[in-house]
Amino acid sequence: MRNPHELPRVGSRIMDERILRLRAQGRHILNLSAYPHRRLPEAIVRQAQDTVRELAHPPARGLLGLRDGLARYLERETGVSLDPEREILITSGAMHALLCIALASVQDGDEVLIPTPSYFFDGHILLAGGAPRHILMPESEHYIWDIDRLQAGVTAHTRGILLCNPVNPTGHVPSGEEIDAVVRLAQERGLWILSDESYDRLVYDGLQHRSLLNPKYDRQEFFIIRSFTKSFGMANWRVAAVAASADWIDRILKVFEWSMLFGPLLSQTVAELVIRSDLAHLSGLADEFQRNRDHMSEAFATCPDISYVKPQGAPFFFVNVQALGSSDDRITDVLLEQYGIPCTPGYLHGETGHIRIPFGGDPVEIEEAVRRIPAAIHDLRVNSL
Repeated sequence: MRNPHELPRVGSRIMDERILRLRAQGRHILNLSAYPHRRLPEAIVRQAQDTVRELAHPPARGLLGLRDGLARYLERETGVSLDPEREILITSGAMHALLCIALASVQDGDEVLIPTPSYFFDGHILLAGGAPRHILMPESEHYIWDIDRLQAGVTAHTRGILLCNPVNPTGHVPSGEEIDAVVRLAQERGLWILSDESYDRLVYDGLQHRSLLNPKYDRQEFFIIRSFTKSFGMANWRVAAVAASADWIDRILKVFEWSMLFGPLLSQTVAELVIRSDLAHLSGLADEFQRNRDHMSEAFATCPDISYVKPQGAPFFFVNVQALGSSDDRITDVLLEQYGIPCTPGYLHGETGHIRIPFGGDPVEIEEAVRRIPAAIHDLRVNSL
């Protein structure tokens, strides 16, 4: 499907518009966030000020200093040495990166396997003329990537596998064994792998994020996305990066240039200053989100009619609400309209009977969520009887 008229909107953007309308009416909608909020250090702000007056623009691949800084950062994290001139491309956010990769790698009729529940990946594949093929990973198995299910989903038309790590919306953090198994499957069947690693810093309980960037893998057919929105608390700057082989980056670059020529200089300048800093202003991110998660878990524990798998990473609860006896849409409407709790219905993530609730935010907002959630769930249950 290449016709934008047939394309659905991104579910979270629809919810954002509803929240803005309700707040304009004076309603108190909880400010629960899906990504970190940290103020930039004043030193970085001062250094970036001169860029506002500059008329220059970065090269299409992105500022070389930013690519070099990111390559050094990723090498420290993963042990993989990337060529910043040929193997990294800077994009305007992870969604832009996903679209550029899809348009460069997917042809008409190609199928892309997506472990599900999943993020809003379908549109990128559809716009490229491909077909998303959702492979359900059961809640009963804690959403672990079942390689047998993935393997059974491969057909003669399968071209790639699209992963989210940590997983949005379930919070699953794949083990090294899970990733090894997916890599083996891809190599055996000649498939590429796209790994969206936007939430790499939001991992809890002492677990470790394991990147697809790994010295033991042949990464010729890999795409890795990192998001400055989540990893570095820069949601308003819209910067992300793709790491891939030089050949693939050259192909993706062509799509990028036809989509926007080059990225914003100011955003990339700030991103370079952040990636080259000591990142002290980001300390404690995972601890902050873990505290919020644990506190909101207390509210869910008082609600016998719901269940969930405790998220190991990312900023969401994916809550099973089937016992409430209402549709995802109705439950979402009630939570938002009557209780000011932002959430998205599970069917948008490939599994009905669930809702996704973010748990990032100020402690005051989390405390209020803990107060409101049990009341909302109780009323939904009573009204369904």
